[in-house]
Amino acid sequence: MTRRKITPQEIDVLGPFIAQLTGLVLDHSKAYLFETRLGPVLEKYNLNSFQSLIEGIALNRNIERDTIDAITTQETLFFRDRHPFDFIQNKFFPEFFAKNGMDSELNIWSAASSTGQEIYSIAMTLNNILFDLSKYKVKFTGTDISEDALERAKSGYYNKFELSRGIDIKLLNKYFNRDGNGYRIRDEIRERVTFLKANLLKPLPALPQMDLIFCRNVAIYFSRDDRAKLYDALADKLKPDGVLIISSTESLIGITDRFKQERYRDTFYYMKAK
Repeated sequence: MTRRKITPQEIDVLGPFIAQLTGLVLDHSKAYLFETRLGPVLEKYNLNSFQSLIEGIALNRNIERDTIDAITTQETLFFRDRHPFDFIQNKFFPEFFAKNGMDSELNIWSAASSTGQEIYSIAMTLNNILFDLSKYKVKFTGTDISEDALERAKSGYYNKFELSRGIDIKLLNKYFNRDGNGYRIRDEIRERVTFLKANLLKPLPALPQMDLIFCRNVAIYFSRDDRAKLYDALADKLKPDGVLIISSTESLIGITDRFKQERYRDTFYYMKAK
């Protein structure tokens, strides 16, 4: 397949359209992303230009879905950046149950869950503490804008390369079953997680108030105004003593005053401001 070149004029039109569709801000410096990720969509639907892609999205729900799936970043791995998992294992979970009791409901949300590795990593971390999640009132939710990513997450199936990134042999044997050329996460973990489609810059699906929200490596692609809008929505969904985890490369300074930063060892986390 020949790589389709995008013109500056097409970027001027398509860039704002993609931002409106997904929240991702892509300018002229990201021409290669338009070409490498959306070129195959043009080929699939026999579209002769990037301008025609916009017209096609308005007429064909499948083109819209494939455009979102293609342009959104689905790079993830199990236990990505170990520090937040050290925090939830050694501080957040013990303190939550000590304060609220072991029979309390615990709601956890991975806001940009991609293909599921993050929320499954959280579930495995908690299961290592509780031993049997089915005996507790724990609800795990993963949301993403990509329907393709969500379907993969729901299946719980990962190939050897995906599992080599964060899963050691002990966890593999404990939480996965061999399935063809890959592995599928065991039902006692997979069935505890609900996956939903959500655009974080639009009204969110009906979700309970959350005790813990992971929202990492997504706002970095948003405009400043959209980041503020996102964190305002997350604050609304967080319980008064809930915790927000963002990535180590992100900051809320100058974006929102609805959170206060705390630190545990090498992990920065955020509590709702009183």
